[in-house]
Amino acid sequence: ARREVEAAGGGVFVEPENAGALSEAILKLLNSPKNGTEMGENGRRYIYEKGYIRSLQAEKLSRIFEQIAK
Repeated sequence: ARREVEAAGGGVFVEPENAGALSEAILKLLNSPKNGTEMGENGRRYIYEKGYIRSLQAEKLSRIFEQIAK
């Protein structure tokens, strides 16, 4: 998950149960809203490009079922 988040530039990854790292990441985003907006846009773009959107997943699954039924 960390690689994907970092590769996409779509968020900040912090180790589980590391409250200090989490609070630091939150403060960085609060102090730089532009970076947060940019991360959000990058994350949405990455998810769309990878086809993780439900409607795209449903369409892919439908095509698979159609191929199996033939």
